[in-house]
Amino acid sequence: MPSTGSTVAGSGASSVPLSVRYGRTLAAARLGVLAVAAVVVALIVGHPAALALAAPPLLLLAMRSRRDRPDTLTATVSLDPPRCVEGDTVTLALRLTVPAPVEQLSVTLDDDLPVDGTNQGVAVRTATTVFTFTLVPQCWARLDLKHALVTVLAPGGLDRARLRVPLGELTVYPQTVPPAAPPHPARLPQLVGEHVVAGTGTGVEFAGIRPYQAGDPVRLVHWASSARYGRPHVVLRHAERLTDVVLMIDGYSDVGPAGGSSLDVSVRTAASLAASWLAAGDRVGVVTLSGLLRWLPVGLGRRTLYPIVDSVLSVRRDRSVPIAGPPRIPLPALPPGALVVLLTPLLSDRVVEVVRRLGERGMAMLVLDTLPAEPAAGAPPAGIDGFPGGAALKLWHSERAIMAREIAELGGMTLPAADPASLSAALELARRMPPRGRSR
Repeated sequence: MPSTGSTVAGSGASSVPLSVRYGRTLAAARLGVLAVAAVVVALIVGHPAALALAAPPLLLLAMRSRRDRPDTLTATVSLDPPRCVEGDTVTLALRLTVPAPVEQLSVTLDDDLPVDGTNQGVAVRTATTVFTFTLVPQCWARLDLKHALVTVLAPGGLDRARLRVPLGELTVYPQTVPPAAPPHPARLPQLVGEHVVAGTGTGVEFAGIRPYQAGDPVRLVHWASSARYGRPHVVLRHAERLTDVVLMIDGYSDVGPAGGSSLDVSVRTAASLAASWLAAGDRVGVVTLSGLLRWLPVGLGRRTLYPIVDSVLSVRRDRSVPIAGPPRIPLPALPPGALVVLLTPLLSDRVVEVVRRLGERGMAMLVLDTLPAEPAAGAPPAGIDGFPGGAALKLWHSERAIMAREIAELGGMTLPAADPASLSAALELARRMPPRGRSR
């Protein structure tokens, strides 16, 4: 049973005034039937005294019409916290207030909500009460909490009203497990960052010593070497650059069980990689490919993580929008020299077209295969009826192999990344063999 009290926890509470319209309850209908039955019996037997049997139900119905029934109700909804991560506990508090005490107030939440415990609550003979429910969402989403069904039973129990109170939306972020060291492209853009490169510049790591040249700052003079060689020498240091990373999520296909589908894997992996790159001082942006193309330019700092995750949470809703044609990714979404990480289950031909366009721009690409599981041996792919299971599985493998080969020819590196172990192995290989964009 959800708890009741007199306070609403959390911030951002919203109040909704509602008009209450009553209807008869089953008890009122039974009283009316009893009164009619008593009148019929009196007419049949011909004794006016039998009409006295109709007096009690009629008296109760008359008193019902004169009772003070509240005609308004104020509902205040709050979520604590208003945003959460998968598996966190969220408190949903619903305060109901009526001008006068009623016989009973009851609340029922939608059966599809991830409620820990019962989704119903009842309070009797009160004018104000707070129902508290515990939600434990297990999958990232912009979770629509839909409506709460509120039932008001008027004093006497003969009038009842039912209202729907909107509960709003709960933002559930994916769980992130940042890898230890994300990869970087072979060529970094000419932007100051924290990654040491082979060239010389204004870094801190020692690269060598050379004779002094006109224009060299005096602070770079290496006095020990200058005294040894009899002429000024300066210290060379390795340059430090940052990485521009664009995470691209394939929303064209979504296969697998709820909570562990290819799209779930892609979103969680993208959030983890974004957190890791941002923690390393790199700039990260995002592009979601679906019915609607959404993109966010590369940004710097940990505060960029939440706009990135907010941008990808709508990808599942966007899949319901009809796809007009090949996506046209705007130029600001792909800065020169950026590393594009495409997360895809390799099930849509549109992905190859996207990779082809990225290759034409000379982008360094890393393609992570996020298909959660392959079909069991002898089982045909979904939607193919009357096809031999073994032949269907071989055909399915061939199509994916052809798609991976086409991506490789276009300059992309395809690696499996459907689970943490394969993702770590893929990133380690990408660190040893940095992706290189094709020269245009």
